Amino acid sequence: MTFLNKFSTGLLSAGILFGVLAAPVVGHAADTSNNGGSQTTDAKVNITAPSGKDGSLTIVKAPIFIFNGTSDSHQIQADSDDLIVNDGTGTASGWHVSAQMSEFSVSDGKNLGQKLTGYSLSSWTNLGAAPKLDKGEQLAGDAPVKTGWQLSADGKAANVANAVAGDGVGQWVIPFDKVVLTGNFPKLNTQYTSKMTWTLTSGPTSSVPAAGDSNSNSSTTDSPNAGK
Repeated sequence: MTFLNKFSTGLLSAGILFGVLAAPVVGHAADTSNNGGSQTTDAKVNITAPSGKDGSLTIVKAPIFIFNGTSDSHQIQADSDDLIVNDGTGTASGWHVSAQMSEFSVSDGKNLGQKLTGYSLSSWTNLGAAPKLDKGEQLAGDAPVKTGWQLSADGKAANVANAVAGDGVGQWVIPFDKVVLTGNFPKLNTQYTSKMTWTLTSGPTSSVPAAGDSNSNSSTTDSPNAGK
């Protein structure tokens, strides 16, 4: 093993010496009055999108709101939950999330079909703070617009988060503050459930998209109210 190491070192020293002796000869040969010309080459960059940023615009997670209240309440508040949107398109063309909420209805066999009408859901889309970390990955800058919103339990859509052109690139964790359900709650001790449809649409405008739009991505969740 010692012999091989010394042999390798000897080759390296010889190579350096050869380069020093040969250098003046090469420089002299290239020093002519007719030297010139140009050559063009390509510089290529191959970029692989990180996990979750594959060129798509998607809802990664839709929130579920659970309300617990009593029959003498007119407003009950849910624990905060997050909406996660990923914009991996690379276009920075903006996006918008709308929500729709159906009437609350009873799903148990005894009171099947009973509904709650005239209810509304309100909250703030809280994006005033710095972006959160998602699975240890630093989220993008340029936050979507902070906005307040109110949603009626009648199937009509309302905007809950908007990112104008140039903003909203990357993956965003969007928390909702003080999600409040307002209405006159019945004395029936049971659980009512509403279907919520969350629709993500690309583009710089802030119009509310219809569910099922060809340029949208939607997700449906249940929001139960345990009326006690």
